[in-house]
Amino acid sequence: MVLSENWLLYSYWAGRPVQAQFSVLELYEPELDWNSGRRFSSWNASEPSVLAQAYTFESAIDALTVSQTRHGIAAKAVLVGLASGQVAQLPKAWFDPRRPSPQVATQADRDEGLVPYASSDIPIQPRAFINYYKRVGQLRQIETAPTALESTSLVAVVGLDLFFTRISPVGTFDQLAQDFSPISLLSTLVALAALSLFTTYYARRKDLLRRWK
Repeated sequence: MVLSENWLLYSYWAGRPVQAQFSVLELYEPELDWNSGRRFSSWNASEPSVLAQAYTFESAIDALTVSQTRHGIAAKAVLVGLASGQVAQLPKAWFDPRRPSPQVATQADRDEGLVPYASSDIPIQPRAFINYYKRVGQLRQIETAPTALESTSLVAVVGLDLFFTRISPVGTFDQLAQDFSPISLLSTLVALAALSLFTTYYARRKDLLRRWK
């Protein structure tokens, strides 16, 4: 079970034939008119609205957690430990109970980032495994921790072995690319500064010659 922000995600066995399933609950406060002048108190607040949805999963689940970032700004990823010893990184958007079907999805839904679905299955893509071909036997726990970078989260997988890595669910938007060349940047700045000085000198000389005519 995972509790994060305003949502709760848990897994269980159900259905015929029996298979792993996820259920997600999201809690929302009722809309309030903050300009009405009324005072708000948690002691007499209205009950939150609850949205729920269930999804099926193709593999047995041994552990479940969610990524953490320093400020909680970056989109979260759900980390699922499988009975095979692999750990899958799945976008939190796949577990949103507001996901519409393709037939009723609107442009507003797409602008908000809601992913339409054709079935209730949560797929596992080959590139979703964060431990690649390295399996952790008897996987029982996954721990996450934030780093100094908002885009990056640390992940520790515990079982008969230990596996440690870092993930960036929405990409390394706050890091420079590996092929970044500081020499090229410095050369460009020097060239721009030289060009600026030359054009300034040329403009002043041209203005001076014009005044002497």
